Amino acid sequence: MAEKLGFFSQWLGGSWAERNTINANADALESVESRVKDLQATADRQAKEIVQLRATIMGLAEVLQAKVQFDDSELEREVNAALKELTPQPEARKPSATDPYRDLPAGDPTPEDIDAAKKLMRLAEDHHFSKRFADARSTYQEVVDKYGGTKQAVAARQQLENLRGL
Repeated sequence: MAEKLGFFSQWLGGSWAERNTINANADALESVESRVKDLQATADRQAKEIVQLRATIMGLAEVLQAKVQFDDSELEREVNAALKELTPQPEARKPSATDPYRDLPAGDPTPEDIDAAKKLMRLAEDHHFSKRFADARSTYQEVVDKYGGTKQAVAARQQLENLRGL
């Protein structure tokens, strides 16, 4: 009868066993909340710094304009030049691929290129298997640079990614 009422399961842990899970989740929630508070404090501090920088720049511009007369187009040209200098240039786009699965470029490689790429890949693999990783890395890079339109270059790119951590 006591089994049907669930007394034993209550005394031996039963739903109390779920308390450990609840406590673990509460600890995780508490740590997430503290991280969110830290991030909010950082964002608030950075917002204050940005306002301070804007005020400094505006004050500097007012003083400069009062001391020296200059044209707005001249200021705009100099600001654009500084902005261009400070922002990173976008990377050159790769040629469009005809085969999205192997990332092969549109131009067909010549048979001579394929043979030369195969020879370099064999050399790179020899270096790789001999654990001369620096030599293998440079040879794989040479395959990619010289014979980018071949299947071997795709394999060499993959091997370069694999060797990145070594």
